[in-house]
Amino acid sequence: MILTLLAVLCVVGTKLLTSIRLRGLRSQLLEIQPVVDDLRAKAGKAEEEAASLQHQITVQETLLAGLQDAVRALEANALQSGPDLETAERMVMLRTLADTEPPEPT
Repeated sequence: MILTLLAVLCVVGTKLLTSIRLRGLRSQLLEIQPVVDDLRAKAGKAEEEAASLQHQITVQETLLAGLQDAVRALEANALQSGPDLETAERMVMLRTLADTEPPEPT
């Protein structure tokens, strides 16, 4: 009988301690909940911005690839035309420009 009474007291004591701890945790959660919501909103905005930037990168890479193809076609066209002096000067200038580094964007 005494053991049963002690077991019941242990269960009641454990339940009391657990409820006290849960109240403390609940109050801490309520204190930090606005911060958590704000961070979630910022994370969502950052993900949207990253997706937008990735889309812009894809568009710019596509444009760059198209421009590279156009330059190659123009160079091939310049090489295929007759060996006149003007074409030779243009090819020398193209090779010179290709060897130099592009200027830094400002």
